[in-house]
Amino acid sequence: MKTVHIIDDEIRLDMTVLAVNSHVKGYNLCWHINKKLCINFIKKEIFIGENKESLSAFEAEYENKKITLVNNRSKKGVLVPEKKNVDFFIIVEPEILNTAKEEFISKLREISKILLIFEVDLEKEQEAHRFIIND
Repeated sequence: MKTVHIIDDEIRLDMTVLAVNSHVKGYNLCWHINKKLCINFIKKEIFIGENKESLSAFEAEYENKKITLVNNRSKKGVLVPEKKNVDFFIIVEPEILNTAKEEFISKLREISKILLIFEVDLEKEQEAHRFIIND
């Protein structure tokens, strides 16, 4: 007889994920974010999800946090199918807490190339595991 084991532990992701809509390319958006936040994004290949899909992304350090800008669209399709209308995701590790998160988002909203930005609720997101980056 086959034995099935179920893990009841809830996995807590220690990250903040922001969805961004913009009509510019990733490198152009990075340039505007670099200018606004005084950081330096560096292009890098990352691996995301269970199947370790390879994607081009941009990474930077900001206030002791790792920030990754990932394009939602790739040659293989959409990174998060439920959010196919989103152009980019900004993944911040570890999680940004309340006031700092509001300040960070308000700074990003000041960038004219960002049309819309909102936080993704990881507890309600079925595809939250796709935001785990495997370097």
